[in-house]
Amino acid sequence: MTTINEQNIRSYLERGESQTLEYKSGTSSLDAICKVVASFANAEGGILILGFVEPKGIVGVLPDRKLSTIDHAISHLNSLPTFTSYKVACDDKELIIIEVQKNQNTLTFFRNTLYTRVGDACVPMRTADIEEACKPTPQTFQSLIGAVSSMNQSMVSLNAKIADYEDSLAKSDRKNFITGLITGLFFCVLGVVLGKFF
Repeated sequence: MTTINEQNIRSYLERGESQTLEYKSGTSSLDAICKVVASFANAEGGILILGFVEPKGIVGVLPDRKLSTIDHAISHLNSLPTFTSYKVACDDKELIIIEVQKNQNTLTFFRNTLYTRVGDACVPMRTADIEEACKPTPQTFQSLIGAVSSMNQSMVSLNAKIADYEDSLAKSDRKNFITGLITGLFFCVLGVVLGKFF
C-alpha cells in the first residue's frame, strides 16, 4: 500500500470512502476501529483515516489519543492482520492512519464475527464469502508442499543426529564398561597383593 504523508494526505481525503478507504472521527471507539481493520483484512486490505469526517472535513484526533492504545486493541483481534499505524499532520491537526494488508490464507474475527467490505461498508461475511476466502489456491498448495519438504529435510537431519548420538552413546557405554572392568580388576589384584602383606 502507498504510505500516506503530509504531501499526499489531501488526495486521500478528497477521494471519498470506498472498498479500501474509510474515515472515522478522532473520537471513534476502539471497537469501531477494530471492526474496520478486520473487514479490510478479510477483503482487499485498506486504509482507515481517523480524524476526518465527511462532509465536515478535518477534525483531528485528541492529543491524548495514543497509537499504542489503538495498536494494542487491534492486536487482540483473532488472527491478527498485518497493519501499520502512524500519525500525519494536516491543517495543524493530527490524523491517525492505519494501513491494513489483505489476509493471506486466514480470516480475522472481530468479536467472534467475520466482517468484510461491501462498497464503503463493513458487513458480516456470508457463508459463500467465507467459503471463497478459504478456498485453496495454487499458492496454498505450493506453500504446503514447501512446508512438507522442509519438514521432511528436518526429519532426515534429526534422524541422522539421533543415529550419531546413539552411536556415540554406545561407544561411550563400551568405553565406560571397559574402564570399569579394568578398574575393578586392578583393585581386585591390589586387594589380593595387599592382603598377602597385611
